Amino acid sequence: MRRYIVPRVGPSTNTQDLANMLHAFAKLGRMPGAEALAALETAVVRLGPGMEPQNVAITIFSFAKLGQMPVAEAWAALWAAVARVAPRMNAQEVSNTLWVFITLAATRGVPLPACYRALWRAARGLEVGTLNDLDLANMFHAYLIHTELVGGHELEDLTFPPWIMHGGREKWIINARDNVTISSWVYHVASILTDLGVPHEAGGPLQTTFRPTLNQN
Repeated sequence: MRRYIVPRVGPSTNTQDLANMLHAFAKLGRMPGAEALAALETAVVRLGPGMEPQNVAITIFSFAKLGQMPVAEAWAALWAAVARVAPRMNAQEVSNTLWVFITLAATRGVPLPACYRALWRAARGLEVGTLNDLDLANMFHAYLIHTELVGGHELEDLTFPPWIMHGGREKWIINARDNVTISSWVYHVASILTDLGVPHEAGGPLQTTFRPTLNQN
């Protein structure tokens, strides 16, 4: 009976519930069934205009971690939500969302959304002291993928944070050298780089640290 729960509650779910459910599926590595996935995508379209920064970031990361891009209408709703909330995103939300968009562009050819620029603007507005080591490493990794694999003429005027080549690069090197835990995402990107003949080192998990608050109601 469990497979019917998500379709049944989907129409009444709120933004926190939606993020929690998707995050749970992603953490378990279990793809929702067809009916459940359709209900979640419908909820994204309905709730997108009212999503807060954390809900947006968790929802996008969860879909990407499951390897399942939502239908076009839901994906567009998430892009619009990112553009709306990017100025209010914290360092973790910005870094994880950037990582998703740039990695999908590099590995699957998914077009970069218009909100991609808004995320880098938000990153430029962050004080380097508010970023932890993982945020800095994530953002520098996103910068590397952008400049080495994705960036085109339409993105030539994109301005990166002034600290990206100093604090970000340093933390990324330390993470790549010292952290022995490597995630499947990093392995996937490394395999793409290998196929393209791009010299690289793979290391560090560069994984989300989201811990959404479960709705107790």
